[in-house]
Amino acid sequence: MKIEKLIFSILFFISVFTPIKAQDSTKTFSWLNTGIGINSLSLGYNVGLNFQIDNTLITAKFGANGEVLGDDLMELGLLVGYRFPLERIIISFTGGLAETTYSKSNGLFGSPTKSKLLGLVMESQISYIVWKLFGIGVTSYFNINKVKSIAGVNLNIFIGVMND
Repeated sequence: MKIEKLIFSILFFISVFTPIKAQDSTKTFSWLNTGIGINSLSLGYNVGLNFQIDNTLITAKFGANGEVLGDDLMELGLLVGYRFPLERIIISFTGGLAETTYSKSNGLFGSPTKSKLLGLVMESQISYIVWKLFGIGVTSYFNINKVKSIAGVNLNIFIGVMND
């Protein structure tokens, strides 16, 4: 897990604040989004590192979902999709696979039962660019897997270059 955090941090600092200019007319942008909200388990938290090439969106996603002293589900995934920029409002839809860890609570003093599995993850975002490098929005998501599927909605902030 430490190597994923290191890679995520390096990619963020290299790319988030600088638009990439290619010699042709390809437009590329990158930004970070993070937020909290509610889901079918209880509370949810997400972080996404997003890369856009023309209107294709690639997202590295981390999600933590669950109860304070109960069940939880963690996911680390790679999603690909499409982004519709409309001036200051941006709508996107992505899907992909995530390594998912579900921890079933066994009471306050019992050790949780953990299951590692592969989940199908879908995510949609509506964001509003407030300033050039800052936006706010809503992210809805679900993770379908064979042990514990979830769905949720988070309020997000977006930091980085999201549009021209």
